[in-house]
Amino acid sequence: MICTTEQIVNLDECPQKLRFSIDYEPVRVTLATALYKSLAEGLKSGLPAQAESKFMQLAAFPGLAVQGLNVYEIARHHSKLLEILTTYLLGGAKEKWHRPPTQRLAGDLLYRPQSYVETGKLRRVVLASSWSADRELEERNSWRSIGDIVAMERPMIVNVIVIGQLRNGFRNSFWTSALSHPQNRQIRFQGAALNATGKWNPIRRENSVLDTLEWLRLMQQDNCFESLVHSFEIPIPEDSERVHTQLQAMLREANALPTGNLYRRRSSCYRAFYPCQFANVCPKGFETPPETLFQLKK
Repeated sequence: MICTTEQIVNLDECPQKLRFSIDYEPVRVTLATALYKSLAEGLKSGLPAQAESKFMQLAAFPGLAVQGLNVYEIARHHSKLLEILTTYLLGGAKEKWHRPPTQRLAGDLLYRPQSYVETGKLRRVVLASSWSADRELEERNSWRSIGDIVAMERPMIVNVIVIGQLRNGFRNSFWTSALSHPQNRQIRFQGAALNATGKWNPIRRENSVLDTLEWLRLMQQDNCFESLVHSFEIPIPEDSERVHTQLQAMLREANALPTGNLYRRRSSCYRAFYPCQFANVCPKGFETPPETLFQLKK
């Protein structure tokens, strides 16, 4: 089988998680999964509108794994977030981003990187609710980064986009929220002018008449990107041959993974950044996850 970066990550976290993820998928898609899938659609097509459209399609079917009566508003909010993120990442040229080809590491061991490739380097986008030095250290050492780097023998640039904490289905960050003057309708994000000119009203991106490029221009004018965008480069590790050998061993393990209940690594069930999506069913010993939560992949 062809193993993807994400499958290697799942194996590293827990063999049972990899087994479940190969055989099953959630009945409804999580917000995180929908965000990354839709962003990839926009970047690979070079069209921000494709990212927005893809998210709304996923929200319609199979639906978002969110609770509440305002699911449509939540979906529209995140689709507009994706449009502006894709526009920012593509830049003025709006050139399509490309995935690397599948790599044959040794014999029949096939590995499919899930980063993007540009001249001489790889590129990866991380969407984060917040950012810290500890989180950067985790991403630098994650198989999502190191696996692709050693497989492609290229360094990687990681673009971190802070999209804000999720509160009641919405995210409050400068990508999606601004302040509007009640009289002249001027849009601002931060700065001394807000305190000097009276009361300003909050406005969400999806309710604004500004086009995307103007919204981004105003963000730049108010120096918003400094707190929202972080980039760093990960070089090819000095022990790349050893890491490459380890990656091959993990591919062999993934290809030989048995069916049924496997041992699980309990430390991976409720990790701070990536709690396991199967955590609520795996400890209960379900050989087949409940149909209300998961379904067999077609």
